[in-house]
Amino acid sequence: MENKISVVITSYNRYEYLTQAIHSVVMQDYSNKEIIVVDDCSDDLNYDEFKMRDDIIYIRNEANSGASMSRKNGYRVATGEYIIFMDDDDYYTNPDFLKKAMNGFLNNTDISFVSGNVNVYDQQSEQVLPANKLPFYGNVDREEYLKGFQTKYIKPYSTFSTVFSMKVIDKIIEMPMFNDSSIYLGALLYGKPYFLEDIIGNYRVHKSNMTKALNVEFILQNLKQKKDIKDAMLSQVSFDLEKWFYQQVKLTVDYYLRETRPQLKSAVAVLKWGLQNMKKNRLHFFLDWLYDLVYSYRATRKCREENKYEA
Repeated sequence: MENKISVVITSYNRYEYLTQAIHSVVMQDYSNKEIIVVDDCSDDLNYDEFKMRDDIIYIRNEANSGASMSRKNGYRVATGEYIIFMDDDDYYTNPDFLKKAMNGFLNNTDISFVSGNVNVYDQQSEQVLPANKLPFYGNVDREEYLKGFQTKYIKPYSTFSTVFSMKVIDKIIEMPMFNDSSIYLGALLYGKPYFLEDIIGNYRVHKSNMTKALNVEFILQNLKQKKDIKDAMLSQVSFDLEKWFYQQVKLTVDYYLRETRPQLKSAVAVLKWGLQNMKKNRLHFFLDWLYDLVYSYRATRKCREENKYEA
C-alpha cells in the first residue's frame, strides 16, 4: 500500500491561485494523499467553497498569523508519513512528482527529503522561464551539501518542490522560524537530501510575493535560528563551522540591508548581533555590513532623486 503524503497549502486572499494549486495536486498520479488548506484569515468569501469539498481538509486561522504559523497549523492535522508545504501561488506540472519522490525514499536509506527542479512562471509576462537547477541528482552527500548550502549550491525553490519525511519534520517543527531555508537546514540535521532531475512544477513570481519589507525583529530571529542550527551541527560535520556560520549570516544580512534598506538604528542592531555572536570573522562581517550599508544608502538616495525629477 502507498504511504500517505499530506500536502499542506497555505493561503491568504489568493483564491484563483489556490484553486490552480489544489487542482495540480489532485492531478498527481498518486492516490494516497490528503490536501490540507490553511486559510490565513482571508476575507475573500470564495474561500467558503473549500469548506464544502470532501477532498480537502480546510482549516482557518483565528487571526492572520503568517506563513510559518500556517504551516505548523497544517502539520498539526496532517496524518501522512510524508509531508509537503506548498504556497498557494505555486503549482505542479508533472503528474508523476509524488510517485517519483516516494521511489526516492523507498529505494534509499537515511533520506530526509526528496526535491525536484522547477521552472519560474512570470505572472506579469505570462512566460515560463528556466530556473537554476539543483546541483546534484540522486542520493546526495549531506555534509557536502550542508557545507555549500546557498553559497556553492542552491537550495530547492520554495518547499512545494519537496516531499519531507514526517519523522524529520516532527523533530524540527518547534523551530520558531519555519520558513523554507530553516526547514531545509533543520531537515539536513537528520538525513540526506535526494534530488530528482525532473522539472516538477512552476514557481510563480508576481508582485505580491516580491515584497521586500522585513522588520529587524524578523531578521534577528532568523539569525538566531541559524546560530541554533550551527550549534546543533557541532558534532555532525568536519568542516569549519564558524566560516559556514559567517557565510550564512552574510546571506541574510546582505539581503536585508540591500533590499529592505532599513533605518540606521535597525542596521546597527543587526551589526551588534553579528559581532556578539561570531567567534571568528568579526572584521570581515563588519566590512561586509559597512559595504552593504553604503550600497543601501546610495540606492535610497538615487531612488529619491529619480522620484523628485519625475514629480
